[in-house]
Amino acid sequence: MTLGMLNNHSSRQLDSESGISSSDESGISIKITDGSTMPALVPQTNAGSHPYQISIQSSSDSDINQPQQQQQQQQERRQQLGKPIYTSTVDWLRPIVPDDFLYRQQLAQLRQRKHGITRLSIIDFDNTLFKSPLPNPDLWDQSLIGMLKSTDLGWFQDARTLSWPYLEYTEKHWIESIETLTELESKRSDTLLMLLTGRSHAAYRDIILDLLSRRENLRFDIVILKETPTRQSPLVSQIDFGTLAAATPAPLTFDYKMAVVEDTITAFPEITEIAMWDDRDHQCVKMQDYLDSLHARTSDQIKKVNVYHVLPQTIKMREDNERRLVYDMINEYNARVRSAAVDDGFEENAKSKLPLGSIETNEYTKFTGVFLDSKSRALLQKHIRSPRGWVRASKCSFAKNIKTWRPLRTGDLVLSGTIGEHRVTSASIVKPLSKVLKTPDEVSIGSLVCQFWPELKGKEIGAAVAKVRTQMEEQGLENLESNRSEIAAIVRSLF
Repeated sequence: MTLGMLNNHSSRQLDSESGISSSDESGISIKITDGSTMPALVPQTNAGSHPYQISIQSSSDSDINQPQQQQQQQQERRQQLGKPIYTSTVDWLRPIVPDDFLYRQQLAQLRQRKHGITRLSIIDFDNTLFKSPLPNPDLWDQSLIGMLKSTDLGWFQDARTLSWPYLEYTEKHWIESIETLTELESKRSDTLLMLLTGRSHAAYRDIILDLLSRRENLRFDIVILKETPTRQSPLVSQIDFGTLAAATPAPLTFDYKMAVVEDTITAFPEITEIAMWDDRDHQCVKMQDYLDSLHARTSDQIKKVNVYHVLPQTIKMREDNERRLVYDMINEYNARVRSAAVDDGFEENAKSKLPLGSIETNEYTKFTGVFLDSKSRALLQKHIRSPRGWVRASKCSFAKNIKTWRPLRTGDLVLSGTIGEHRVTSASIVKPLSKVLKTPDEVSIGSLVCQFWPELKGKEIGAAVAKVRTQMEEQGLENLESNRSEIAAIVRSLF
């Protein structure tokens, strides 16, 4: 589906590559399925402006100082990352105890077989080597996606997200360029090749090893997933020996990966070069800064470090599969909450009838748009090249940032489509109902703000409404029709 959504508030505009000026305008008209034709609003531009580009405009004078602020923040971050997350104290000349991390036991075995290792190559799994399915933003809003990616619902802790039927046609999920890179790295006799992922060791180790076993060209020296320790470990806060894994907090993925690196370079003291590939840009910057500090902290053992950012790739689940999985995860979570609530004294929200702390979902319309038919999409793509990044509805972040508008004459390009809604599901944690029911507003403050201050747009209107509400609270003024004149007076005096 190709869909463009155009709104009228922004700090960006669509601009042209060329500076050609002309009084002619190229127009787009959209034909709705009921047979009527209406002119579409498209960004103001010149006739020679094809193809479109995004022109970024400074949003405030403070942006001038942004590079200086970024340099200061980067320096502070590097100073912080210069401190070791953990210093390896493993004595590799002694046997590794059975209840230690599995990867340490494997490194000890590799020390016996691999000699002359001077390079450490580390490749991430999710969306770096493998197009792992992620929560689909076409189905869920950010509130629910956040819960899915956290340990609340545990998308990255639930084995089903990498298992059939939710993971289909696995041969299509491998990222060819990184596969080729992995094959080349595995042929180097001076290199220890490691797959290192933040996925849960308990949930995913067998699954990932099975996926790798089907690719004859992928041969890692060691595959490491994030283990939750069952003994005292410097990777997490103090844990008593014998603590059950289920009760032990797992370390952050970044901390765990850097600790693995620290252990590996002590296990193989001849390593002088480290290379890493990861799909998360902010993590790449963080890892590069941390590993750069190894040069000073390892008495110049590490001489070269490169962290490479890989553009993330994913293949979505089939929508029916993903909906079923997500609702199963929510229901299972709510069942655990209900079970705990029964043990602790049951209390529920009187409206939703769900225990407090449960997850409640709500479907709403994210946007209404004209969904073009296949012939119109092909015609549009043939004549107009979309701005970079403006590919699908879920990617149209530029659409809300178009600044200048002008209605154009119809007839140049006729498109057919159907007006429809795009609905997504949100989620919230069930809380107790307020004992004092809020009186519904009788006066629309937003309408008054627009009436008296028509130059305000978007977030500015919201800020003005909040300011009016604050003053009403200070004056003890209720939102009643009988108080309209007093509320209007507050709105007039805002600026």
